[in-house]
Amino acid sequence: IELRFYAELDLTADAAARAQERAPLSIAVVLDTSGSMGGEKIEQARQAVVRLIRDLRDDDEIAFIRYSTDSELVQPLARAGAVREELIARVQGLVAEGGTSIAPALRQGLRALSDAGKGRVLRVVLASDGLDSTRVESEAIARESAERGVTISSMGIGLDFDASYMASVDRSGRGNF
Repeated sequence: IELRFYAELDLTADAAARAQERAPLSIAVVLDTSGSMGGEKIEQARQAVVRLIRDLRDDDEIAFIRYSTDSELVQPLARAGAVREELIARVQGLVAEGGTSIAPALRQGLRALSDAGKGRVLRVVLASDGLDSTRVESEAIARESAERGVTISSMGIGLDFDASYMASVDRSGRGNF
């Protein structure tokens, strides 16, 4: 005799946890658009950044920097609710080409947060495969930022990302990897 059981599990967040207030966020997303990010990597990166943008509250602030050989401030710091759809469209149109220069892009991300409102949690998120030669400089930038109260976290993209580089940046910046 074969018996089959089916179950449905519905999970609901604790109402008290949902109602818990958090400080407003000011975040600078620094995305690698270098040639090494071609193909599936750039697609994964775009999807991750779009998900992050969609998850921000309307009153959170976001800046967006893309980099390859050079870095570009695509979106100066602004309220997420005011720029969400336009920024998502711009992110979805990014292509991978050029060299990789992480450290200057991290500096630009930190500069973008200089206009953040008071009382905000300050974060820089680096999304990259970490295939770059500026590790020592990037670690120093992350340490300096942590001392100023800005956390740097990193997100490794692709199967061949440099986990050591990316982990060292977030460790130095007191962030998450």
